Amino acid sequence: MPFETFNTQLNKMITGLERWLWPSRRQGDCNVKTLFIYKEVPKQLKSHEVDAWVALQIKTQCPFVNGYHFSYMSAQGLHLWFSATAFNGPPETAMQSPLSDGSHLVKGATFYYAQHWVKGNMISCEIVSEGNSGAVLLDDQQPWAMESKIRRSLTTPLGWFWCFSALLLCILTWYGVGMLTLALQEKSLQAETQTLSDQVGDKLQKQSQLQSQQLQVDFIENWLLQYGQLPESLGMVADKVNQQGAWQVRQINWQNATLELELSAENLDIASLVSEIETLPFMQRVSIRPFTAGGAWIIEAKSK
Repeated sequence: MPFETFNTQLNKMITGLERWLWPSRRQGDCNVKTLFIYKEVPKQLKSHEVDAWVALQIKTQCPFVNGYHFSYMSAQGLHLWFSATAFNGPPETAMQSPLSDGSHLVKGATFYYAQHWVKGNMISCEIVSEGNSGAVLLDDQQPWAMESKIRRSLTTPLGWFWCFSALLLCILTWYGVGMLTLALQEKSLQAETQTLSDQVGDKLQKQSQLQSQQLQVDFIENWLLQYGQLPESLGMVADKVNQQGAWQVRQINWQNATLELELSAENLDIASLVSEIETLPFMQRVSIRPFTAGGAWIIEAKSK
């Protein structure tokens, strides 16, 4: 199942990490004959009573007087190895890698074992004769009955504190590296911007000066075409009046770009004169009104 596969891979990772952190691994005892007993934990047993129950099982299940034992508590129950002589390390069947569910014949360094496995835990193990065939070699790459230092550490408050501290350190490191990267990028961008400003600044300044000078030249070249002064305005209006015949100037006024010309003339075609003056490109508004009797008129022309 997917969960079992994940659990298997996780166990391999933890085992590999432990071997890397603690390379001096304990060796299994392959010379001492052992008696293996498996006991399920009673369901009615409370958590604080487990230690006392384990001690009771070790005391009552040992078949040897002054015998020796090795124990391992799994999620399924209590696994006990008893021996009449002292162990020189954990039993080799406790150091072996877990096998698939079912019965197996395993060849150790000294003995053959008939074993039965359920969910990665050995629940029976007997020493058998060497005459059996089809035995698999005992593999000790992933000890199944050895308490993991990492797992044991994770079950303590101190272990959780160190895990949280490591996680916090990773977050702070990631944040610090990110802020440092942003600061370096900002500094690099500012340097590039300053370099670009230095390179383009002189060109922009020269371009601005050139545009200003060009405007001055254009103004000088076109000022004669700007009819905003009295001589030009009077001359253009007088030219149109001359086309109507003889006339006489009485008074000339100039204020705010507006020409006021008082004149006297006979047979003056008012409509035609106004139309002619309005055709001048520089005129914004033209009006003619009679001043007094006797052919006196006032022409008012405002320049643009």
